[in-house]
Amino acid sequence: MTSDDQRGGYRGLPRLAGYVFLPLGFLARFPLAMFTVGVTLLVAWARDSYGEGGIASGALGLGSAIGAPLVGALADRYGQRVVVQVVGVFNGLVMLGLVGLVKIDSHLGFILLLSFLIGFSAPQVGPLARARWIALVQAQHGAPGADRTLAAAMGWESMADELTFVFGPVAVGAAALVWGEYSPLIVAAVVTFIFVSWFANHRTVEAVKPNGIARALRTPMKKLFNPRVSVPVFGMLSVGMVFGAMLTAVTAFAGERGNVADAGFLYGAMGIGSALTALATAALPSRFWLPWRWVAGAAIVLMGSLFLPMVHSVPALLITMFCIGLGVGPALVSIFAVASYTAPTDRVTVVMTLMSSGLVAGTAVSAPIAGALADASGYSHAFWVVTGAATLILFSGLWTSKIVPRPR
Repeated sequence: MTSDDQRGGYRGLPRLAGYVFLPLGFLARFPLAMFTVGVTLLVAWARDSYGEGGIASGALGLGSAIGAPLVGALADRYGQRVVVQVVGVFNGLVMLGLVGLVKIDSHLGFILLLSFLIGFSAPQVGPLARARWIALVQAQHGAPGADRTLAAAMGWESMADELTFVFGPVAVGAAALVWGEYSPLIVAAVVTFIFVSWFANHRTVEAVKPNGIARALRTPMKKLFNPRVSVPVFGMLSVGMVFGAMLTAVTAFAGERGNVADAGFLYGAMGIGSALTALATAALPSRFWLPWRWVAGAAIVLMGSLFLPMVHSVPALLITMFCIGLGVGPALVSIFAVASYTAPTDRVTVVMTLMSSGLVAGTAVSAPIAGALADASGYSHAFWVVTGAATLILFSGLWTSKIVPRPR
C-alpha cells in the first residue's frame, strides 16, 4: 500500500462519517482515560495505599470486562442510540457517587463497588465507533479503496484511543493540581453527560442497524470463543495488563518523589509514542502481514520494559516509556484489525466491545499485582509486571500467525 493510497483512505473518512464525527469520537471516549487513571490516583491518595488504588483499578477493570460485552450485545440487539444514552447517564452519576464516598471516607468495600460500576457502565465509545466504521465501509459493497478506508478508520480509532490515553492522564494530573484530587472524576462525569449523549445521537448511529432478537441469536455467543476471536481478545487483555501495571508502577514512582498527581503526566509519555506509531501503522505496505506487525510491536514493548526496573530519574522514565509506546501503537492497531476481519458480521459490535473489555480487564489482573509489589518492595519491582505482560502480547501475536491466513 503506497502512502498516496493511504492518504486517500484517510481523506475518505470525513466523507463517510462527516467531519464532526472524528473529533466527537475522541471527546466522547475521553472520560474513559480520565476515570481509569482518576480512580487509581484518588483511592491511592485518599487512603494512602498504592495497593488499594490498584485494587480499585482492578475492580473497575473487572466491571468493564463484564459490562462491555453486555453493552455490545444490547447495542447489537436494540441499537446504539438508546443503549449509549442510558449507560452514559448512569456512568456519569456513578463517578459522582464515588467522589462522594471517598469524601466521607466510606468503607473500602463500597468504594470498590462503585469502582466496579464505573467500569461496568462505561459507554464503550471506541468499539462502538469501530462498529460504525465497519458498517459504513461494508455499505460501500466492495467499492474501490474500501480496504484501505477500513485500515485508515482502524488507524484513526487507535490513534484516538492513544491520544485519549495521552491527554486523559495529563488532564487528570492538571485537574488534581489545580482543583484537588476529587476534581478529575467530576470533570469526567460532566464530559460524559455532554459528549457521550452527542455521540449516541450522531447520524452515524443509523449505519449500525439493530439486529432484533431473532437475528441477534443467529451467531451464538459460544461461537465467539474460537481462536480466531479469542486470541485477539487475549492479546488485547495482555496490552491492558501492560497499561495497568505501568500506571500503578508509575504512580508509586511519583509517590516516592512526593507527588502522586504527577503520575498522570508521566504516564502520558507512553501514549505519545503509541499515538505516533498507531497513525503511521496504517501506511505500512499490505505485504507486511498483520500478525507480524503485532509481533514487531510486542517485541519493542518487551525490550523497552526490560529497562524499566533500572530507571531512577524522571527523564529516564519518560524516554523509556516513550520508546515502549512506539511498540504499543502498531500492536494495538494490528490486534483491532485482526479482530475486525475475524469477527462474525452480525457480532461485530460484541467482538469490538470484547476487545475493549479485554483492554480494561487486563488492568484488573495486573494493577493489584503491581500495587502489592510496589507497597512491599518499591516501584522497581512493580515494573517487572509490565515485562510479563509484554511477553504475553508477543506470545499471542505468534499464536495469531498460526490461525490467520496470509493474504494472497
